[in-house]
Amino acid sequence: MSKLVLANIDYRRHMTDEGEQLQAGLEAAGWILVGAGYGDGCRDVPTLLDRHRPEAVLVADRRDWDPASPGSFRKDIGFTDLSELARHVEIFKLCVVKDAGGMQDYHRRFCEDIGADAIVTYYHDQSVRPLNPWMFRYETIRTYHSVDATLEIEWPPQRKSAAVSGAISDAYPLRRAVALNRKTVRVDVINHPGYSNRGCVTPKYLNYLSQYRVHVATASRFGFALRKIIESVMMGTIPVTNLPAYDELPMIDGALVRISNNATLNEIQAAIEYADRAWNIEERANYAALARAFYDFRATGKALDAAIAAAAAARRVSA
Repeated sequence: MSKLVLANIDYRRHMTDEGEQLQAGLEAAGWILVGAGYGDGCRDVPTLLDRHRPEAVLVADRRDWDPASPGSFRKDIGFTDLSELARHVEIFKLCVVKDAGGMQDYHRRFCEDIGADAIVTYYHDQSVRPLNPWMFRYETIRTYHSVDATLEIEWPPQRKSAAVSGAISDAYPLRRAVALNRKTVRVDVINHPGYSNRGCVTPKYLNYLSQYRVHVATASRFGFALRKIIESVMMGTIPVTNLPAYDELPMIDGALVRISNNATLNEIQAAIEYADRAWNIEERANYAALARAFYDFRATGKALDAAIAAAAAARRVSA
């Protein structure tokens, strides 16, 4: 029997390649990508289920392909008759809830529409579930933001001190404070290019990161382990972050310098200066190798596939 991803071809054009990497990682683990741009482009869910007879179906983040969603850049790639999934109790169904800090009712309806058995999240349950009480009726399966271990970006012989990057909004209060007080804490600001489907800029962004010893890579105000933290380690910078202590990142947690959510500008500056002094190229290269091995999208795809298989087997036993 097969395993399907109701996939989003437009991820190949998104500003960030994280959505594409989730799909590509599962494809490398044996899943079949279906939808507009794949195979014959069929988007009709009953037809796809009849054709493939899958044992498991994962539906890509609905916000990114739903024609009614403002986050969908293309309005011609949506799936039709998605609710057919809910009628197939023999299929293990999963929905992706990436941005668990917003649109909670939308995500809840998404899971209800497909009769989800589990939810794939990117962040720790202690950060995600309190924001989404409705999730307690579902099993959550965590995956991690991924990187491409084959991407070759040469590290410069000399690095600048520190930078902060990312969108500046109320969702990232610590990042916002650092960016607005860049002269006080002595950091450069790497501006966010804006979300679009005009092409991926991840390699360009990673090249920027490689030019610094320290990267203020904060969590969101919800305590989410954002991709920037992992990318920082991959590029040999020291992430200064307010990621909650309960969220220990496998293999690379020792590479992080943690600060409090309520850190003052003086405390932030002190953490940056400490990290700058502590930066060592051999140590950073070792952590970068660990990040490439564990968080490569092929590895995270294989791990997610195994976690889904275990959850599906447990459901069969309890049924």
